[in-house]
Amino acid sequence: MNISPKTEDFIQYHLQQNTPICELLLRKSCFPEIDVPFAVQQIEGRKRAKEKLPTFFQTSQIVYPPKLALEQCSSEKTAFLKANLLEKGNILIDLTGGFGVDSYAFAHRFKKVIYLEKKAELAHIAENNFQKLGAHNVCVINQDCEKWLSNTPNLEVDVVYIDPSRRNALFQKIISLQDCEPNVIRLLPQLQKISKRILLKASPMFDIQKGLQELPNVEQVSVVSVENECKELLFLTNNRKDSHSVVVNVFVYQNQQWDSFSACWDHIHQAFSQMNLSMPQRYLYEPDAAYIKTRTYALRYQATHALLHLNSVLLTNSVLDTTFIGRKFEIQKIMTLRQLQQEKIPKANITTRNFPMNVAQIRAKTQIAEGGDIYLFATTLLDEQKVFLMCQKV
Repeated sequence: MNISPKTEDFIQYHLQQNTPICELLLRKSCFPEIDVPFAVQQIEGRKRAKEKLPTFFQTSQIVYPPKLALEQCSSEKTAFLKANLLEKGNILIDLTGGFGVDSYAFAHRFKKVIYLEKKAELAHIAENNFQKLGAHNVCVINQDCEKWLSNTPNLEVDVVYIDPSRRNALFQKIISLQDCEPNVIRLLPQLQKISKRILLKASPMFDIQKGLQELPNVEQVSVVSVENECKELLFLTNNRKDSHSVVVNVFVYQNQQWDSFSACWDHIHQAFSQMNLSMPQRYLYEPDAAYIKTRTYALRYQATHALLHLNSVLLTNSVLDTTFIGRKFEIQKIMTLRQLQQEKIPKANITTRNFPMNVAQIRAKTQIAEGGDIYLFATTLLDEQKVFLMCQKV
């Protein structure tokens, strides 16, 4: 699967000219020697890959899949982080290979990676790309993973990785493990027979506690966020583990660098129940999305920060913590809704945390437009008063 020189020239020219995609598709009859829909797919893919998949972008003759597959694949940085969670080994199976970014990363940790993908187009594209990337230890199999597992007896591998599809037939997002394709819960007993460890990627919105209840022998839970957006929720199971303790890993990528924090799941909940509560002090802190997801902010910042309310994630203190992982603000004013309406602020960035109104309702009542340098946090204080904290970012 090589991109012809004429097609490559077409792609490069229209990338440089930033030609609108719709214009190219409307004028495709003007380019009889070019498969314009394919070329457009490559143009869109390269634009997205430049930041998301830099190694792919810098490698010639990489073929990109349809837009949805590229949107759903891991970024290169999160794929390699995921691979590094695992000990080096002999064989890993990627049951839901997709575009193959995760398999490519796993190929740097395992002597052999078995990539399974039921969609022929994706499997064909991935096979081409593995060769171009030099990942010759990846074996591509174009088959439904459940059928392949049933027809492959006496299989034994180090790790099974599964990233099930989280969209239904109507392309609506789904969260439950049972509703994913394949059905993870139904497949688990079969997977445990062939591998000691299973690495499962769940929806970032999936509840961690529910995962610990539904998945047997969870050893680690890892949450990955990039620029304050939760990107991946990973469960690593070990059917030979001796202890019942679960380690929670938080990985945060911001300002071109990674921050990490690990803690025992039970210790996190103990720390949360022991957090100090306080009325707003000089500074306000909103933890990064991964810390909110895992509640690990309670353990990391227990000694230096206080919670505004037991049902809130907002922290406060009197001395600026420049190392805080998340957003940092200096509180300018504390107002009720009536006082906020009288303030007549033209525009502000509004966030609600533990508050009975949503952002749209607040904007309707205050006529405050979106944007500007003012940050408003609608929240509930420890005395149950509903207030607005007007802040400046620091």
